Amino acid sequence: MTYFGDEKFALIAAIFCLGGLVIRWRQWPIKYWLALGSLIIYAGVFGADFQHLAVSLVFLAFQYGLIQYQFRHPEFKWTVYLSFLPLVLAKLHEIWPIYSFGFVGISYLSFKVVQILLETQDGLIKEMSLVDYLSFLLFFPVVSAGPIDRSKRFVADTEKILDWKDYWELLGLGSYRLLLGAVYKFVIAAVIFKWLSALQVGNYFYYLIKYAYGYTFYLFFDFAGYSLMAVGLSNLLGIETPMNFKQPFLAIDIKDFWNRWHISLSQWLRDFVFSRVMMNFIRHKRFKTRLNRAMAAYMANMLFMGFWHGFSFHYILYGCYHGVLMAGFEAYQKKSKFYKKYKNHSLYKLVSWAVTLQLVVLGMFIFSNKFPEVVGKWLGFGQG
Repeated sequence: MTYFGDEKFALIAAIFCLGGLVIRWRQWPIKYWLALGSLIIYAGVFGADFQHLAVSLVFLAFQYGLIQYQFRHPEFKWTVYLSFLPLVLAKLHEIWPIYSFGFVGISYLSFKVVQILLETQDGLIKEMSLVDYLSFLLFFPVVSAGPIDRSKRFVADTEKILDWKDYWELLGLGSYRLLLGAVYKFVIAAVIFKWLSALQVGNYFYYLIKYAYGYTFYLFFDFAGYSLMAVGLSNLLGIETPMNFKQPFLAIDIKDFWNRWHISLSQWLRDFVFSRVMMNFIRHKRFKTRLNRAMAAYMANMLFMGFWHGFSFHYILYGCYHGVLMAGFEAYQKKSKFYKKYKNHSLYKLVSWAVTLQLVVLGMFIFSNKFPEVVGKWLGFGQG
């Protein structure tokens, strides 16, 4: 069984959604039902793979131990670094394939744990029960690929007793999102993937252009489709998981793009990487100006994002590329008189949108791991 990948998952998810509907109708607490359903589906996904099941259980126990230790010692900062250790070991497998410590969803689960730890250090979270921990981390609609929810918001939803009218509206919205996501992922993305697979090289330059645009739109419909289904399934259970995409290809600049693309990741990075790097720079008086601090923080933020995706060269290059774009645009916004004069003009917005789209497509091309192949051909590798 795989998440959103076969009939068995669909059947079990449907059963738990029907049970959730009864619980919401009766206005009973739903958190225990969510924890039970998520554990059963989790066991179904990993049940035939003892190695990854064992690794994931050790991961869950280790992280829960860190969280409980953090509650008792909120001043201790090293828990965050320790919590990243399993993820680092999993990512190292990409470049040093000796033993795999990875399993489905480890990147997203790690970010959820780090959010709990950091907000505990900040005094925002005082306690978390085992049931809340398991239902939050393993919530089956989002466990494999997000969206990345926040623990306080999620737990509040599990404890909320919804008015039947409010739940009925959420039920309708969730059904719509679930169906639309399925069309995105299983119809549109599948058609684009088939087209990509059939692409003939011919003129290599035109092939790369077609591939870059095709991959960009394939990735959007595949990932946005999954995210819509995850949000829709959450809504059926009365959980208002945040949306992950907001028409990203209409972005008029690169900051606007990251406010529309993989929104839960962008907001997580903003709150737990960028803002904290900035505070560190200010506290230790690094760099002479706020602009230089912001540019450096954007570079660190996006490089962190690249490493989070993986330790392979193209992921790191992707993070570096977007770091340069974000830092460069920050300087352009703050320093350019041309930008300040024309930023609200329609023609400027149109040109800015067109340029942003090309930059996004180039970034997706790098993300697709085609870039090393192109560089190799330019340098004459692999010929003859």
